[in-house]
Amino acid sequence: MAMQGLNAVSAVGSSVNQAQAGVAAAGVERKFANYNASQAEEAASDALNRGKTEALQIGGRAERLKASQSVATGGMEIDPNFGTAGALQAETDAAALQDRITAGNNAIREAYGLRKDASMMRYRGTAGLNAARSQAVSTIATGGLQAAQDVMRGAYLYETYKKPPSGSGADIYVRPPGGKSMSDPRYR
Repeated sequence: MAMQGLNAVSAVGSSVNQAQAGVAAAGVERKFANYNASQAEEAASDALNRGKTEALQIGGRAERLKASQSVATGGMEIDPNFGTAGALQAETDAAALQDRITAGNNAIREAYGLRKDASMMRYRGTAGLNAARSQAVSTIATGGLQAAQDVMRGAYLYETYKKPPSGSGADIYVRPPGGKSMSDPRYR
């Protein structure tokens, strides 16, 4: 009976330790996932800022190009606002606008991908921790059931094999029919 009791305590202790270790490991993984997600979110913000900067630079280059076009056409005494010179400046404005839109869209797409990755990292970290917690409950329940089984087995073995009371005249234990205990007064 004592052995079954020790086995029961050991089963419960082992299952609790195993459950705690699994949850702790998942907690560490979640912290790493959250850190990586934070890094991805910072990279997304950086991508948007780079996109804004690039769009501003494109606008500045276009304005400088238009200024040099105006100087070149003005030196030939051509009005830069009409005719071919005006069309050239309008085309420069359109190309610059298209390039600025493209730079902004590319930055938005990059940031979206990084934020989506960050969200998935956080989700996986949380899901892993939740799965570890669920597994911990199952492990502890299994350990508890094993402990209960060990205790019941010990009680059964104790009851089955205990010696008859002293002075009963029985030198060896013989189990009576029907599984009744020797301590039952009908079998004395």
